[in-house]
Amino acid sequence: MVCAAEYYVYKKRQTQIDDFLKKQGINVASKSNKDYSQMSLEEIMETKELLEDLIAEKEITTCSSEVCCETVEVE
Repeated sequence: MVCAAEYYVYKKRQTQIDDFLKKQGINVASKSNKDYSQMSLEEIMETKELLEDLIAEKEITTCSSEVCCETVEVE
């Protein structure tokens, strides 16, 4: 129950908390819609890397569950 209350407080003040953490050097990823044209190069590169990792994970799980790996040739 304590975790739920803490989460509620965090969500209610998320912007302020994230700004504070960012000032302390802690990069907090936000799931809100971002204006990519306003992001720094570093933020864009981090987003790109995250998306590439997610794509690779999805490909691996899809490939293993559907037995569709193109690297395995059936002879």
